Amino acid sequence: NGLRDTVKVFYVKNFPTHILLTTKTPYIWVRDTGSMQQTDITATVIGATGDPIEINDGIQFQIVNGPGEGEHLIPQGSTPEKTSIIHTVNGVASAQLRSGTRAGTVQLRATLVDDPSIAAQTTNIVIRSGPPYMWVDPANPNYVIQHGITLIQPGKCNVAFANPVQQIAVTAIFVDRYNNPIEKG
Repeated sequence: NGLRDTVKVFYVKNFPTHILLTTKTPYIWVRDTGSMQQTDITATVIGATGDPIEINDGIQFQIVNGPGEGEHLIPQGSTPEKTSIIHTVNGVASAQLRSGTRAGTVQLRATLVDDPSIAAQTTNIVIRSGPPYMWVDPANPNYVIQHGITLIQPGKCNVAFANPVQQIAVTAIFVDRYNNPIEKG
């Protein structure tokens, strides 16, 4: 009946704009403690619309900083600190971080292979120390490898001989089998 209108429609491709880097387990323990020594890392590529991209792109994970004693990523790429290229499925890619023998914080980076300017970096994974450690040789009980106390330090070096009631403070530092200081408690 004579009514007419024109509407412009713009189609926008959901192109990648940033990466959301997460892990469900923000801490793991040093190797050979009997506790969890690996965590999954997930990179979600977010597009211009705010949703994960549907196009499968390549992501590469890398350890930027860490304790430096054997921690590594899986699947391993050219070095233990870098993964091979992992293709996203519906915008999501995952890798695993395994601990080494040194306690400390690990800083990770996920980079979009086709556009290295799109990346995310985080420092939310902690490698915790293990329990105090002592090993006794089953064949020779006199052969003991002790890692429970690494240092005993007296508060005073010269003790007055004539004053037998003088108190002396002693400091002991407890460590795990890899000489990481034991956590409080």
